[in-house]
Amino acid sequence: LETAAQSRHDLHHHDALLTEYLEQGETEKALAYLHAHGSAIDEGRLKQFCAEPTVNAALRIYERWAEEAGVEFAAVAELPETLPLDAPELGGLFSNILENALCAAQGVPGGFITLDTRIEDDNLLLEVKNSVSGQTEFRDALPVSQKPGGGTGTRSILATAKKHGGLALFSQEETEFCTRVILPLKK
Repeated sequence: LETAAQSRHDLHHHDALLTEYLEQGETEKALAYLHAHGSAIDEGRLKQFCAEPTVNAALRIYERWAEEAGVEFAAVAELPETLPLDAPELGGLFSNILENALCAAQGVPGGFITLDTRIEDDNLLLEVKNSVSGQTEFRDALPVSQKPGGGTGTRSILATAKKHGGLALFSQEETEFCTRVILPLKK
């Protein structure tokens, strides 16, 4: 953010330098300068996963946290700018799923999180897969947290799904845990 802000501020300086190079017939220097400046701007650009701002912010946060934890993170988010869920619901839904995935994947050799979300047939489809060590205990089709007082995030995911007439499904196959949420977008 700081690099992008600085680049915007310095734009009039860049224009003056380019003008000088071009007026002096030094097109090679002008081109080299433009290439260097373009690289600096690209470094400051925020990653854009999708047009929906709350989901995009959550994905950027969890990508950074996963990287810091040594967990591979990949996300495909094909969402429009607006959805019929409010920002707190979207933020809570995506953040709770990603927090659970990150907690499970940390410390697992080759730990990973993959997210795929899109709109299909007027439904929000969300699938997160993550590495996990050991076998997850399930009670009434819900994963049981091993943390004292844990499970609040999973209950919140389920409550959001039910509120919108949708489903939240949890499963594990060997060392891969999967969370799927289907939310109808039209009533």
